[in-house]
Amino acid sequence: MAAPPPTLAQPASAAAALAPRAADLARLAGKYETLATLRRERAAGAPLPGAATFKALAREFPGALQELDTLPLELIDARAAELHAAALALGAATGPGEQAAADPTEVVAPWMRWLFAWHALMRGALLVKAALRGARDVDDERAAELAARAAATAGVPFPVALVHGVARPPDGRIARLVLAHAAACFDTAPEVIADAVFPASAGRRRRSKSAPAT
Repeated sequence: MAAPPPTLAQPASAAAALAPRAADLARLAGKYETLATLRRERAAGAPLPGAATFKALAREFPGALQELDTLPLELIDARAAELHAAALALGAATGPGEQAAADPTEVVAPWMRWLFAWHALMRGALLVKAALRGARDVDDERAAELAARAAATAGVPFPVALVHGVARPPDGRIARLVLAHAAACFDTAPEVIADAVFPASAGRRRRSKSAPAT
């Protein structure tokens, strides 16, 4: 059966479904602490850790190795500190089994929400890609099964339409598909989310646009 075109998420409910919890923010902070340690060890000439360390990092946080190679160390440290602070604030605002006492949007910066969603959705998308093994047509039953597995891996909803999209991603790029889905969920321009998640790439694009024509 031919795959139907992916449908856009409805921003209000979709954004809420992608909201990180305090524990999610703490894990993101831990990611940046790991990146900072790896960068400092590299700068000091220490031996690189085994490949398993980098594979585990990339599996839990797709795109993290790009951050390791491109983000300034001071930004890595700053993100770790800001995420830890947000995790503490959000944890204090939400007790076990209770509704948040404060609006999470006042505690969690937009870039934190987008970053959490990016990692989560990419984990799910990569699971789907591996399971499809190059198949481009997915029947409804198989798509529903993969969507459930992807959601379990991602920790956030993973629509069936996104499974079909992974089978036939735009320009063959799953990252672009995930970015478009996140943008629809947050009702935010894709380039805004991309620039927040990967600021080094944003800097390169700005320099390219400002370069004189030859």
